[in-house]
Amino acid sequence: MHEAPSEVDRSFRGEQERLLGHDIEFQDMTERTWNNKDPAYMDDEPRDETIGGHVSGVDAAPDNGEHEQAPPVYRVYKRRWFGLMQLVLMNIIVSWDWLSFSPVANTAAEYFSTTSSIINWLSTAFLFAFVVAAPFTIYALHTGGPRLALITSSLLILSGNWIRYAGTRASPPNFPVT
Repeated sequence: MHEAPSEVDRSFRGEQERLLGHDIEFQDMTERTWNNKDPAYMDDEPRDETIGGHVSGVDAAPDNGEHEQAPPVYRVYKRRWFGLMQLVLMNIIVSWDWLSFSPVANTAAEYFSTTSSIINWLSTAFLFAFVVAAPFTIYALHTGGPRLALITSSLLILSGNWIRYAGTRASPPNFPVT
């Protein structure tokens, strides 16, 4: 037997409806279960992979009157694996750019007619660039989402690498462009 909702419950429900912008069914927190059919999370067809071996998410409950909460079902989406692969590849490219002259600092110094100390400062400049770019990255993620942030960052990486390549191919090689 359920008791009538208290004033606190009604105000909590009103606050939820105001924040979510639509009417919701209020349930007691002890009766709340995971909803795996939420349309907000169904961006593409899930694969049949689950964690813990629970395919349906419901274990056979003992029939002694005790009800156990079913563990949540974790679904794997192909689109998210693709996004993760893009992020990993972009991190690898940035790391290669960052450390490209470090192993051959003396050779690079001879090629660019500069000192190895200036070549080594290039790696330090990358660290400073990360500090400067971090607020812009947060802003791009917040306003445009991960997709726009990945596209923008990949275009910036691509253009930066072409500029860097042009600096190495110039005659004579131009280290400040690099």
